[in-house]
Amino acid sequence: GFPNSTSDESAACPWLRIAPVLRELKTANGEPPILFGFIHQGPEMMYRTGLRVVGTPYHRNAQGILDTHAVLTATDPEDARRILRARGVGYLIFCRDSGESRFFRAMKADTFYRRIYERRAPKWLHEQKLPLIIKDQFQLLRVEKIK
Repeated sequence: GFPNSTSDESAACPWLRIAPVLRELKTANGEPPILFGFIHQGPEMMYRTGLRVVGTPYHRNAQGILDTHAVLTATDPEDARRILRARGVGYLIFCRDSGESRFFRAMKADTFYRRIYERRAPKWLHEQKLPLIIKDQFQLLRVEKIK
């Protein structure tokens, strides 16, 4: 079955600790970025940071759900890049031991998310340094702007 939020999830994904880092992010033109992450973590990201996100588990955001799934399961990174670019995404943020992370890692294909998790992200994604207290729990990647 698909992962649900639990108290274990809260321990694995301390959003209170990473929220200040995310609130400081800016795009190249100084604007607050759009974040991309797991669907079930979208509401928490929005609540803790005030930033816009692509995926949330709400029926009125059907395209956000579909786009998030398409990006995470893409086997061609350029397919993922096209969606991220169309959505104006500035950063990707993933909790590495969430239920959704385990769900997407269990897929057999060499997906976009598997490559990120294994730190084999495409060259146009740049992993950001995080404070020691959260560096093992989260992955934050900046999307390189296409010139």
